[in-house]
Amino acid sequence: MADAILMSGGVGGVTSDDVTARREHVLQGYTALTSDSNDEPVQGSMVNRGNMVDTVSFENAYWASKFLARMEQGFYLQNGQYKPCVAIPYEVLAQVVGVDRSKMLDTLTIAGKQGQIKSINTQDSNYRANKSTAYGIDWWSDTNNPVFWIDFPHGNGYYNRPDGHPHTCIDAVNLGDVTADKVMRGFTATSKHGVKFAGTMPDLQSGRTVFNSATFDNELASGVANKGFYLNGTYFAYSLNQNYGYAGIYNGGMNFNLSTGFPGLKSRRIGCVLSQSINLTPFRQIVISYRTLANIQGNPYATLEAYVARVSTRRLIDVAGAGKVDAIDVLRQDTASPAINRTGQIVLNVADINEQTFVSFGAYCNSDRGSDVFAGAVQITKIDFLN
Repeated sequence: MADAILMSGGVGGVTSDDVTARREHVLQGYTALTSDSNDEPVQGSMVNRGNMVDTVSFENAYWASKFLARMEQGFYLQNGQYKPCVAIPYEVLAQVVGVDRSKMLDTLTIAGKQGQIKSINTQDSNYRANKSTAYGIDWWSDTNNPVFWIDFPHGNGYYNRPDGHPHTCIDAVNLGDVTADKVMRGFTATSKHGVKFAGTMPDLQSGRTVFNSATFDNELASGVANKGFYLNGTYFAYSLNQNYGYAGIYNGGMNFNLSTGFPGLKSRRIGCVLSQSINLTPFRQIVISYRTLANIQGNPYATLEAYVARVSTRRLIDVAGAGKVDAIDVLRQDTASPAINRTGQIVLNVADINEQTFVSFGAYCNSDRGSDVFAGAVQITKIDFLN
């Protein structure tokens, strides 16, 4: 059996070999036996950094999708409810994060830097805050697709509106003041009175049929004036009696009633004038289609005449039995054959006439023998104006 000898006073103290803490593991201002103190109590070397310290390095660890804030080694102390923290100066944060004022709204401030992008609420000033004075039509960038452009008066910026529909605008008066009645029918226009509205003004330049069987087009011509006219010493009466005069529109045309049954009226002219003057500048020809609706026996002759007269020289003269009558100067005329066919056309070439004119018609009949009879009407069935 072995024997143990116990010495009075215990087994001895703790040495440096018995601990693992080194001096840097002990706060400054405190002493302790450390593994590097040679069995003697020494002052700790761990720096007390307090509750908050500025970062010594702030980095973008993009490979880890994080930012790193580095600090000095040391002890960080909780201050009451406030946990230790690392402070990052705004300038450092802005630089590393990449804060760019030119890409930020002026209502936003990040890291002490206020954005420079203007914010424009286009609803302000009764929806006129973004009203422009610079605008026009771009014909040049794409000749096949011209566009209307409007400059934004505030330049680059963030344009917004509470309802999500920011807008720009111009004063409507700048689009002009034309109204539908001043735009030719078949065309559209835009002005302060509307966008792309249809014109209602009659087209007085395009070729068309102005009379067809029973009706006028009500643009170039709307009817016949109920009066005759005086031409080159001859009076064309509107009507001499119910069987010898202009009788109106019926049976598919304009009727000039003629009869050889009135010896005193042989070769007397009857006629009428379209009620409106017409500018012939756009037109090349006037074509008058006619026919006869009459009892014809033997070889009477009847004819239809067409005249184009100058408006500017129209004047009134006294005609015995008729009073004041319009006297006209003829610019162009043509006549159907006196041995009138059942149907035919009178063609007036008017390409060289560039002024306001009256278009008028005359008719008469006659016979050499008592057996020659014409009783009925010479009828205009159609009037065409051709470009």
